[in-house]
Amino acid sequence: MTLDYISGATANTDPSGNPVMGFLWWDFTYPTLATEGMNAVAAFVAATNGGVDFGGTVGTLTAWGVSGATWGDAANPTGWSLRNAVLIPTPVPLGVVTSAFAGNSFAMTVLGGTLPATVDVGTTAQSATLVYQVDRANGVITVSPIDVTTSSGLAAITAGLVPGTPVKVFGVPQAGSLKAYVLVVLHGHAAQFLTLRSE
Repeated sequence: MTLDYISGATANTDPSGNPVMGFLWWDFTYPTLATEGMNAVAAFVAATNGGVDFGGTVGTLTAWGVSGATWGDAANPTGWSLRNAVLIPTPVPLGVVTSAFAGNSFAMTVLGGTLPATVDVGTTAQSATLVYQVDRANGVITVSPIDVTTSSGLAAITAGLVPGTPVKVFGVPQAGSLKAYVLVVLHGHAAQFLTLRSE
């Protein structure tokens, strides 16, 4: 169903309860970084008007989420209009790094896919990708968070995200790339264990 966006002159409320005007949207769990104002619609279209093609049986993943609508807005007096939207991360099948991490991105292929796709990793405080390293030794699996807003965290994922490393990503598909929300890097025996479990 295609909806109009509410009028830019319509009073609205952001996730923190502050008054705003017109349509607004945000990425899941980043409500304090809502995009609002006169460029909100164009930014929303740019963020959702495309997808990431992994080929094979996986195909193209597109953005999705939840939204709130209102009836009888000035933009559509006899119908529904979109008041806000939240983009939800898509769980991507288990994959393998094909191009090493550089410039805050890397490429990966996934089980069932035939094409590599670019994954963008956010490194800005308050909106950074959540990165976890998983290791397995002597039957014990250890999950360690990596703070990619620090130089040591960036060094850790640069060392870890090399071709052949298994990864699990949850992210928002955009035009030609995946904006990572959660990135799990599987090391050593953990990679072998979890790769076998997923097949």
